[in-house]
Parts: sequence; structure tokens; C-alpha cells
Amino acid sequence: MGQLSRAAITDVVCWLTLHLPHLRYFPGVFAKPFAEAMPQHWIEREFIRTGLPKSSFAGYLAIDNAAVSRISSGERPLSEEESALARAFFSVVSERAPESSTDAIRRLRSTKIRETAGVALSRWLVERIDHRDSNALDLFAPVAAGTSTLRADQIVALCRMLELDVVGLIQGFGVRSLDPNASVPPDLVAAVDRAATRWTRDGVPYRLTRGPAATEAPRLSASKTKFVTLQPADPADDELGAYTPYLIPDDSYAPRFEQGQTIFLDAGSEPRKGDFVAAVIKDTKSENLQAVLGKLLYVSRDKIGIDTARSNRVEVPRDRVTALRRIAFCKM
Repeated sequence: MGQLSRAAITDVVCWLTLHLPHLRYFPGVFAKPFAEAMPQHWIEREFIRTGLPKSSFAGYLAIDNAAVSRISSGERPLSEEESALARAFFSVVSERAPESSTDAIRRLRSTKIRETAGVALSRWLVERIDHRDSNALDLFAPVAAGTSTLRADQIVALCRMLELDVVGLIQGFGVRSLDPNASVPPDLVAAVDRAATRWTRDGVPYRLTRGPAATEAPRLSASKTKFVTLQPADPADDELGAYTPYLIPDDSYAPRFEQGQTIFLDAGSEPRKGDFVAAVIKDTKSENLQAVLGKLLYVSRDKIGIDTARSNRVEVPRDRVTALRRIAFCKM
């Protein structure tokens, strides 16, 4: 038997690194851990196999994109911990995934496509998540409101666990379930993490909320949120006597609410998603009561999402809201 070429040995080592990650050493070939030997080869192959973007890999490992480039080129070795996290990251795509899936996942490298898919998926989830599941609402409600984004691996992991058509979602056909009897579990984030333990043969399992992109949603500053000063209006007749009337003083919320209109706030019922509401804000610089008006999108542990029409979707910190009132009626 002739001697193996260096290329053949490299291929064998790369295969062993990918399929036997628990082996720490390869006696006779390398005298140091696999994690430090040639990690860039199996990493690059996994990018090709899964179609996952390198930007999502950077987010999951909490490293910058330049570091990912150095890892791929072999300039920067992965630590043992990073190797375990990398295997967890790639595990969201099944080794039996069809080529059509990986081709679709590869399209998530486009920021626009990824944001569109993330918003569609998050809105679908927010409509089905138990209102007591604050962890899931804190993650998906800002994405549904357009103020945060999901990474590609999070989109893929959610579709895999919930048995959703990831190809159709990425292609713009919306959220379609592959199982008509499937439902969103009570603790969604924990359910994904439990499912991920079955995706890896060993090592560290995937975690949906790992990485800063999963937990740090950008917040809108107060300067980007339009407030209107509510002015008490004349008491209403008996038909609307149960509601508190306020006058709209300007057109800052036109055409939905116009100057001269009177809105009637209902303090006797809890607003529901889809209701028109007034989130009453206490202005710290004066004694005026201000409000954000619009359609209620969600109420999470620390934010209230409102579609204001002209300003699009905004988030109001709950600690600034003194009252959330349903707009029961509006008239000129």
C-alpha cells in the first residue's frame, strides 16, 4: 500500500473532526487538540452544508465578523469552547435536510429577506403565544413590531421545532405548518432548547436566546415617538357617559385621529391586541398628561407595542405608562 497524500490525510482529519468531535487528539498526526488543529476546514464545510450565514455565526458566538473571516481562513483557531458552540450552531440544520432547504436558508444571508421572514414568523408566533410566556413575548414582540430582528439560525431552529415550512417562509409565502395539529408550546424558548438536545449527538446543545442579537432589541427613543397632549373635553351624553372624553388638539396622528376629534377612553375594560388605545404618559418635564395613540400590538414584560399609522410601529417602555386605555369611541 502506498503512502497517503497530504491532501488525503487532511480530508480524513476533517471528516473525523466533523463526525467525532469528542475525540480530543489524533495520535500520530497532530499533537494538539482538534479544536486548535484545523477547525477552519470543518467550519467552512458546515457553512456550505447548512447554508447558514456567517453573520449569524458571529452573533451566536458573540464575536465580530472579522473574527469569523479569520477563522474561515485559518488565521484564527477556535478555542475548545468555541468549537462546541459552533457545533451547536450548525446543528439547527439537520444532516438529512434536503437541498431545497439549504438553498432557501442560504437566501437568509440577505438582510432584507431575513428581516421579512423574521417579522412574518414573529407576528405568527405573537398571535399564538400564551400571554403569560413573557420570555417569548420579550423576544418576538419587538421583531413583530419591526424594531428588532431574528438571526437566521433562530428562524431555522423555530421552524424545525414547530414543524413549519421554512422554504415557503423564506420564499415569501408566509408561515405554513407542516403538521395541521401542531401548536405553540407554553414555554416556547425552553421548548426549542429542549428539542435542540436531540439535534446534537454530544456536546453543548443549541440555545435559542444565546448571543446579543437574541436578547438586546434596539429600543426607540422618546424623540422618535409622537406624543399628543390630551385635553379634557365636555362631558358626553348618557350614551357615552361611562367613558372619559378627551379632545385631539392637533394633526400629529392624522389621518387616524384628527384635530378637533373627541376620543372616549374606557377605564372599565382591559385593552386587547388590535384595540385602538391611548398609552398615557406622565411628562417628567411638566404636569401635562401625554399619550401615544394607535392600535395595540402587544404588551410584554417591559414594553408596549403600538401601531401609530403615521409613525409606523413604536415601543413605549411600560415604566413610563401611567395608564393604558381602550379608545371606545371617536367623534368630531
